[in-house]
Amino acid sequence: MLTDAIASICTGDVRPRELIVVINAQSARERAADRTAARTTFARFDRSGIDFRLMECDTVGPGPARNAGARVAGQPWLAFLDSDDLWEPDKLRRQLLFLAQRPHLNACHTAETWIKDGRVLQQPAHLRANTGRFLRASFGHCLISCSSILMRRATFFELGEFDPEFRVCEDFESWLRYLARYPIGLLPEPLTRKQAGDWPQESRRFHSLDAYRIRAILKLVRIDRSLLNADDLAAARLACETKLNILLTGARKHSTPETFELLAEEMDSVFEAAKRLTRATNASTTFG
Repeated sequence: MLTDAIASICTGDVRPRELIVVINAQSARERAADRTAARTTFARFDRSGIDFRLMECDTVGPGPARNAGARVAGQPWLAFLDSDDLWEPDKLRRQLLFLAQRPHLNACHTAETWIKDGRVLQQPAHLRANTGRFLRASFGHCLISCSSILMRRATFFELGEFDPEFRVCEDFESWLRYLARYPIGLLPEPLTRKQAGDWPQESRRFHSLDAYRIRAILKLVRIDRSLLNADDLAAARLACETKLNILLTGARKHSTPETFELLAEEMDSVFEAAKRLTRATNASTTFG
């Protein structure tokens, strides 16, 4: 998969100035295999104009790996590609042209083709890529794919990178912070191929992913409360309550509802604090 991912970059209509491959497999054997695959694949293509770098990240997880690559990158735009995904040949060219014509944007993403076990899947309408500032819709689902995005490097660091505390749902958490501040552009053509199969994936090592999504929403409400209006807060709370009910339903089947009691208490505390702050702000606006 790593070989195919690198090949999809190197055979593009426009190639990046830099190609940084970050290895963070857990075992020494896997790391060695990835290093060999990366070097061998890159050597097959015309390397003129591409600064190829291979580096390792000791912290396991996609977020820290992307952060490590972004820190050493020397170009003004960042694009990410997970090793099990692919770019279409015109993906990067189309995005660069799109953003050149829209200098007000800090990022754009593309529609995707979803492939599982070699078969193309029909995407549900509510999970398709969107444009603008669709923060409220993003409380329910992750609607931006890391492998499809092209973002200003300065914006990436302004947001604060991917949070290493999130071993999974790190993209969900990061895009909430982005959409609370900025709109994102969309190329509606499927220029990215997102693949799934029976290979190991980080998300499969964790249960109760909705718990991480709830924590991501609560982090946004705590830290970026001033960026959210009353409708945003209502949508955030509804999304958290919906996800918590799903978690509790599953936990009750195993007689372990106490697993999420602390999360429920944290949720009530965060939204109650946000409500008090809203009342105080309204009072200040009315009587100031």
